[in-house]
Amino acid sequence: MNTPVIEEGDITISGSNTAATANPIDYPAYVSGDLLIMFHGGDDDISDTLTAPTTGPNGETLLISSVGSGGSPLGGPVNGVIAWVGDATIGAGSLEWTRGQAESWDGRTILVPAGEFDASTPIGDISGFAGNTDDEITVPTPAWTAGATDGGGRVVVFLSVDADPITGSVAGWALLANSDLGAVASAIAIRTAAAVNSTAISSVTYDIIADTSSSIGIIVREPTTGPSALQMQAYQGMERMNGGFRR
Repeated sequence: MNTPVIEEGDITISGSNTAATANPIDYPAYVSGDLLIMFHGGDDDISDTLTAPTTGPNGETLLISSVGSGGSPLGGPVNGVIAWVGDATIGAGSLEWTRGQAESWDGRTILVPAGEFDASTPIGDISGFAGNTDDEITVPTPAWTAGATDGGGRVVVFLSVDADPITGSVAGWALLANSDLGAVASAIAIRTAAAVNSTAISSVTYDIIADTSSSIGIIVREPTTGPSALQMQAYQGMERMNGGFRR
């Protein structure tokens, strides 16, 4: 199994506590073949719209694009997710999401290097939006089912809260890139166990003080091939000739 590894250093955090209709979310520098997954978390004090970017920074075709909310349309966060595979070497920058009314926002962009995911179908089944429509003391992750060939993939959830910081720990999950701007708070939750083909992914909850929330989950599919035993032997032989293994 070659389940993709996603760590704190793979996630770019951005956002602003100042309300605006233009919500730029940062992405890191990347090269051709890298997978980028961008999440938007927006405050929502009024019923409002969110429009996602339509391409990647270099005009790349989006693999997925989803906008919605698991919270209240009058008081909970509005979320979105897009993803693309890079087709060139691109420096760090930002993509602009658009709100119908000025609101605070934050975002996360995950970079999965080329070769560490399924290049033919990078993203597996996506959850619906989960959350709380009233002030609650927890924020839930979505419950959904992995696709028939999503086994070995990494389960990733974006959590967004109207204002409260996200706290606590959940067995079998890691909370990464956790940030509270004041008007909106967000984090990435990564499940330790890999996805299993056609198997349910249960909801878990993280602690907040008392607020509305929204979340959405995806599966980053594992690469379909890895180095063979003969390839590894050849690589090790080359390393020995070059003065030993790299550390």
